[in-house]
Amino acid sequence: WHTAGVLWTPDKYQFFLDGKQFWETSEGISKSPEYILLTTEIKDQDWAGNIPPEGYGQRGESSNPVMQVDWVRLWQP
Repeated sequence: WHTAGVLWTPDKYQFFLDGKQFWETSEGISKSPEYILLTTEIKDQDWAGNIPPEGYGQRGESSNPVMQVDWVRLWQP
C-alpha cells in the first residue's frame, strides 16, 4: 500500500507519494469548492510514458488495471 496526498493552496497543488513530494503545479488552480474523484486515468506522453495507439489491450487479456483504496481522508485548515 502507498500513501498519496495533494496539498491544495490558493497558489498551487503539491502532489506527494509516501510522504515525498514528486510534482507541483501553479496552473489551473481551482478557486471553487471541489469534491474528491478517485481515478486511474493516465495521460499519454506524461509520467506513465507513451500509450500505444491500440491501447493496452482488452480488459482481461494483456491488461488488467486495478486500483484498490483502503481509506480516504480529507481535512481543511
